[in-house]
Amino acid sequence: NLARHDLGFSKTENRFPAKGTCLSIYSRTVNAEAPLDEILRANFPWCAAWEGELKAEGPHVADDEEGHWVEYYDNGQKLAEGEYVKGKKEGTWKTWWRSGEYWRDVEYKDGVEVGTGRSDCDAMRGEWLTESDERFAGCRVCRWDAGEAKAADGAPTQEEPTSSGGDDANGTAATPPTAPTEKTPTDVAVERKGDVRFEQEAHWTFWHDNGQKEKEGTFRDGEASGRWTFWYPDGQVMFDGGFEDGQEQGPWSGYYPDGAKRFGGEYEKGKPAGAWQTWGPTGKPHSAGEYDAKGEKTGRWTYFYDDGTKKDEGEFAADEEVGTWTSYWPNGQKKGEGAFDKGVRQGVWTWWRETGEVWRAVRYVDGKEAPMEAEAPPPAAGTRRRMGAWPSWPPSCATSPRPPRAATRRVCATRSPGSATAWRRGSRTAPTRASPTSAPRC
Repeated sequence: NLARHDLGFSKTENRFPAKGTCLSIYSRTVNAEAPLDEILRANFPWCAAWEGELKAEGPHVADDEEGHWVEYYDNGQKLAEGEYVKGKKEGTWKTWWRSGEYWRDVEYKDGVEVGTGRSDCDAMRGEWLTESDERFAGCRVCRWDAGEAKAADGAPTQEEPTSSGGDDANGTAATPPTAPTEKTPTDVAVERKGDVRFEQEAHWTFWHDNGQKEKEGTFRDGEASGRWTFWYPDGQVMFDGGFEDGQEQGPWSGYYPDGAKRFGGEYEKGKPAGAWQTWGPTGKPHSAGEYDAKGEKTGRWTYFYDDGTKKDEGEFAADEEVGTWTSYWPNGQKKGEGAFDKGVRQGVWTWWRETGEVWRAVRYVDGKEAPMEAEAPPPAAGTRRRMGAWPSWPPSCATSPRPPRAATRRVCATRSPGSATAWRRGSRTAPTRASPTSAPRC
């Protein structure tokens, strides 16, 4: 009743319920396990107007909360329920969302949350935030921005920063990443007031609206640092990896909703580095290759169909396809093959049918189809063409008079010791021997 009077509720036109009425409301709410607004409307209608002001109810002993207590949101929904011992929360407290859905159990010892990072926050003189609307809990510290704080007249001030950030800064929840290539999924808006900044520090936890954890990890100097874990709404792990100064660092793994591995590799200052591999929903390989120091694909990369059979393979340089690339049908037959230059097709590309037969060939210039290179036209009708192998004539033969068509064709050869110099086709005369120094004759 003294508290009621100090708050000015005893002097209002509609006075706030007295101590005995509050105890009756509390007892009926606990025993009926019903929302406060229903209890007030059904059993204490004259108190319904005070539903928003009824923040908590429970017994006192020597001005300290003692025994079972219930806390409420300003909309009348139950916020928390548990035990007090000598004015401090003790044991397991149950909490609910503003919508009335169950949130989580919190363990207390001497009024301090256990296993949530609250004790570490208190040790660094931070402010422990538990925001049920935004669904997060963590530590916030107050620090000066770089440089001297200035008074209104421009002179340096000697004030020290406060250890608490105030009641009007709630922060905002972080958004988890859809893929490991998206940046810093734990950024939370920082509230600034003059030369003072409020930074997240130590352990933080965020929840889905169904009460399952959404993400959890630590901050250092306002940046995500150390190990972070992200979950699907059903509690299955989505991502798991490390941060350093707000950037992904070290090994990272991703998982499908059923728990099957989705990707695995390492980050270096927020960029993928070294060997990476991805898997499809069936657990079969989806892609495999490497990234360079700039986070760009390099070297040989291989891609696979959902059943694990090879689909495409080729080389990357600076994140662009280069050299020969080959694609395959699911049965292993070649599907296409050709060359890339800085990510665009160049030269002749060939495609095959699934049966192995050539389907078509296309010539590319700077990634666009172009006519195939022209071939020599066929000879006109009646034109004579050389066919087969033709002999090479020595110079003296090439300049000798051509015999009449009716004459027998002569063959000229370079003389060598013991060889025939010339003969007539069909002649029965033995060839004459030639001198080693004599000139060629026909």
